[in-house]
Amino acid sequence: MQEKQNKIGIWIDFDKAVVIKASEEMKTIESNIEHFNVHGGSRSKASNGPQDNVSESKLLARNKQQQHDFFVEIIKEVNPKDSVVIFGPAEAKLGLKKAFLDNSSFKHNTIPVETADSMTENQMKDWVRNY
Repeated sequence: MQEKQNKIGIWIDFDKAVVIKASEEMKTIESNIEHFNVHGGSRSKASNGPQDNVSESKLLARNKQQQHDFFVEIIKEVNPKDSVVIFGPAEAKLGLKKAFLDNSSFKHNTIPVETADSMTENQMKDWVRNY
């Protein structure tokens, strides 16, 4: 017996993702990605003393790991047999597509990516239904 292929839409930005299934069941996944705003370090009291620098490479590595964890949580909600479309306003949608394609279960799937503005839940449901 073949498993039924579901149509799933994923609206995503770097704050949250909303997984919308054809049954119009919705699940919101919060990202927990920290938004860094580095302003630089502070000066030492000694005239030629060290400056307290914020390690940009450490912040970028932590941000990349947080994005990876976020994408893994989203992928857990999708069956490899499902038909998936990713949409949203930010570049997060491209990162999610890459995470899907890096996952061996999804590497043969065609996953379209569409640009869309912020939407209400009803607009998201309509968008997926009409896609």
